[in-house]
Amino acid sequence: MRVLCLYVSTNMCRDGNLWYYDEGIASTAANLRRAGHELRFRMVGDQDDFATVRAWVESERGPRTILVFMTSLAFSAYGHDMPGTLPIVNGMKESTGLMTGFLGLHATMNTDEVLAHPDIDFVGRGEMDEAMVEFCDALDAGRSLRNIQNFWVKEDGRIWRNELRPAVHDLSDLPHPARDLLPPEAMANERDGILTVVAMRGCPMECSFCANPVVKRLYEGKGKWTRIKPVDYLLNEIRAALDANPNICAVFFHDDIFAPSKAWAAEFFDRYPQEIDLPYGCNLVIDQVTPEFVDGLRRSGCCQVQIGVESGSEFIRNEVLKKEASEEQIETALARFREAHIFVKLFAMMGLPEETRYRYRESVRNFGRYRPDMVQIQVWEAHEGSDLLTDDRDAGELANRHHHPGRDRRAWRIKFYYRYYQRFVALYEALHDMRHERPVRAWFLSRLVDAAILFRWTPEVLLARDWDGRRRWPAWWIENRWLVRLGRRLLGPFWDDVVARDVRLASIYIWHPKFGPRSDGEGWLEGSRVDMRGRRQVPA
Repeated sequence: MRVLCLYVSTNMCRDGNLWYYDEGIASTAANLRRAGHELRFRMVGDQDDFATVRAWVESERGPRTILVFMTSLAFSAYGHDMPGTLPIVNGMKESTGLMTGFLGLHATMNTDEVLAHPDIDFVGRGEMDEAMVEFCDALDAGRSLRNIQNFWVKEDGRIWRNELRPAVHDLSDLPHPARDLLPPEAMANERDGILTVVAMRGCPMECSFCANPVVKRLYEGKGKWTRIKPVDYLLNEIRAALDANPNICAVFFHDDIFAPSKAWAAEFFDRYPQEIDLPYGCNLVIDQVTPEFVDGLRRSGCCQVQIGVESGSEFIRNEVLKKEASEEQIETALARFREAHIFVKLFAMMGLPEETRYRYRESVRNFGRYRPDMVQIQVWEAHEGSDLLTDDRDAGELANRHHHPGRDRRAWRIKFYYRYYQRFVALYEALHDMRHERPVRAWFLSRLVDAAILFRWTPEVLLARDWDGRRRWPAWWIENRWLVRLGRRLLGPFWDDVVARDVRLASIYIWHPKFGPRSDGEGWLEGSRVDMRGRRQVPA
């Protein structure tokens, strides 16, 4: 059986049809191959038209072929690409007649909604490693599909809803993921020499905004949820990937939480530098950042960590998002990483329930005090079934407003606060440094920044030309060229410092010099590699 998999995304990456490595589909492909089946994968971006995609499907189809669509990566649960996917589903079903289904987290969490579409024949829910093999075996043998676990299937005029099978207990029983589904140049990290690796399945955290707690509840009674690949298996997987792609210069572990087991971490920290010896990065939570753990990261070659603080407002972070991270914990954690010379990226979100301008200001002000090396800002996008959306505080109007997240993402005030998040963090960081040498000036400028965030006309000023192409009051007055020149003369060195900080904060990755130079000479800042991924150029 041949499975043709289309991932439709019009907004995944800013610079072309790129794919971020997805362990779910790569593992599914490897298991299908081991069982004698095939999986062909294609990314569908905004540069593709229907005729091109249809031509690919026709060229790849075999005597026994099914078509599956993915609407979200394994580390996302949002269905904002569904509107762009369904027209392709309609046309492909009509023109090819292939049996068509959906995989992925959005389909798992919203199965009834997806299967209600008349041209969709089945939905695969949860982990597909064993389930997809059984599904394809049944199709090859001409058997009924109605009783295959993990699948909801339309058959004989009705929908057959099957339970999830137990989660894979021992991940070392699985073949290494099929990393060759796309060439390295089509993968966002691998094209830059960064190998994306997943060491674990199932996050133990209970963050209210995330899909993990929802899927975890679906798997209750189905075996252990959080599972880690044995260190032997993981290092062999990395070695095989390095053999296949000699251009790899660093590794990034894309687990929601890296090394939650102390025994596993101790073995990894000892063996990784001896057997792999490449700089690496990973995702952590604040609770992990003990002196012993940071020392293990440093010894084993960790150069960058990413932490989901999500908000500098303690109320938003702990009461709304259930992160359970105090201000003291965050500042202590970042201080430990600075001492270990490990770069830190903090994740932040905005547009959250109960977020006000005052809490937004508190968030950027505190992020400036934390002094991270990078900040990645996201606009919160609700998805059905998440604890944050279904909480009582989000009932009624709020839930309806966030049901279609793209609508709010384009709102002009959201657009303003999203665009300038890192700039505000850079301002507060620079002002925090200034207060030691020029406390009066720092106090005065801090009050100006505080006021700018709260003024209702601030977004209108700074987005005026984006919004309607005209410069109106007060945009016209503030953008007066004489005032701009005067401001630059008064704040020139300070403003240049803020811009440099903003560039650093908005970077995607920063690696130590031993990562290796880029042949094109781009992407370097103060001796470290900065991957701007098409955003701003590093100032000369």
